[in-house]
Amino acid sequence: MLEGLESRAGSTVILDAGIASENNIQYLIKAGYQYIVVSGKRQRDFEADKAVIVKEEENQKVVIEETGEVELRCHSQMREKKEQAMQASVAEKYETALNSLHAGLSKKGTTNLAICRPRY
Repeated sequence: MLEGLESRAGSTVILDAGIASENNIQYLIKAGYQYIVVSGKRQRDFEADKAVIVKEEENQKVVIEETGEVELRCHSQMREKKEQAMQASVAEKYETALNSLHAGLSKKGTTNLAICRPRY
């Protein structure tokens, strides 16, 4: 595929985690390409003492960590806050739905559908 693009030797290829198989990476290395792989890992632990801050802005940090290959960890505090807000919203909706179900089952004269009654 890269031959059809007429790319120069040593060009950098960016791979999504879904197509970054070991075979594809080995092909890129043998063909002389640089590569960047977007990791499929959501969150992972890293050794902060090995990390080096490359660029620091008010609300964002870019950190490099060496583990055989160079890994680039991009951390955005704004994105972290957004994800936390999204998780809180989902949790709140879930709790509201559970409370609604509990209230409905706790009322006098309601039937608990978890108890199966045969029809006559």
